[in-house]
Amino acid sequence: RITEVLGNINEPKSISLVSIHARGIPFEFPPEVELQARESKATPLGKRTDLRDIPLVTIDGADARDFDDAVWAEADPDPANEGGWHIMVAIA
Repeated sequence: RITEVLGNINEPKSISLVSIHARGIPFEFPPEVELQARESKATPLGKRTDLRDIPLVTIDGADARDFDDAVWAEADPDPANEGGWHIMVAIA
């Protein structure tokens, strides 16, 4: 008997949901924790470059434990570099 559908077993996100339910892992935060998160201040970037506006695509495998490798590319509009690309590889 099916009691709840958590998603497609072939989707990595569904595996997480199955684990959460099977092991009784909490997935909601108490109101005081959510309030603390809303009131928190962003950490200054210091000498780091802010890349949040770049549409990076993660390249980590589906079985990765962390998603910390990503790439971005666009065609170079410079006529002196016809067929060239701007490429960024981001590794956390």
